[in-house]
Amino acid sequence: MNFATSFNSLRFVLSPIKKEDSIVLFEAVTSESFPVQLPLAKLNTLDLANTWCTEKVEEWASNACYVWSCRQNVTSNLLGQITLVPQKDYLMLAYWVHPSHWGKGIATEMCRALIQHLSQSGYQGKIWAGVHNWNTKSESVLAKLGFELTNKSNEEENGESTREYSLLLAAC
Repeated sequence: MNFATSFNSLRFVLSPIKKEDSIVLFEAVTSESFPVQLPLAKLNTLDLANTWCTEKVEEWASNACYVWSCRQNVTSNLLGQITLVPQKDYLMLAYWVHPSHWGKGIATEMCRALIQHLSQSGYQGKIWAGVHNWNTKSESVLAKLGFELTNKSNEEENGESTREYSLLLAAC
């Protein structure tokens, strides 16, 4: 699948991750508000955030993973990121928004822009997302986008439960 490097929503420009994005990523995941249960919270040093961003840049080049950074149209400030990881039969979706910008509809708008981009690119198939059972805000985002709950509870190694959601994109 060939994805456009950049695309827009009403308020944002989404473009491929850069190593320099690691500073804002680090600030977000080390914020007191960022859930420690999320995998990105393990990026608790700037070096780890730099390494993660560098790996994602390399994975983009090899079509293994696509991370778009979401920036405000006007200021170019980085607000969050959205990730697609191609799997055998579907695309796995993940996203984060800097805690200082929570509750402003950013996750919904950037995911909606990605879904529109996928549709316009001709993608037909399933988009999958897993959400911790405590993360009701992410569940709300997925519901607004039309995702359906497909599996109510999967227990992870750490005892946390997750819910699985999916959205099927079909030909128009």
